[in-house]
Amino acid sequence: MTALLKEIELQAAKNPEPIETIYFGGGTPSLLSLSELGLILEHLDRLYDLSKCIEITLEANPEDISTVLLDGWMQLGVN
Repeated sequence: MTALLKEIELQAAKNPEPIETIYFGGGTPSLLSLSELGLILEHLDRLYDLSKCIEITLEANPEDISTVLLDGWMQLGVN
């Protein structure tokens, strides 16, 4: 997790453009805990302008989805 947050910081320093879309995909990001996903989104929000972000997508294996996860993802802004 530390490496990912550091990479977000490095990329924000190189390209601080506003973000319109966030896509969590590849490697089954649905296995992230809600707190881990929340931490990533909070980090992005601190470093980027997300005021124009219209989409947050998360790739998931249907067999791993529960109503608890769906509710949590929605509360975090996944749409």
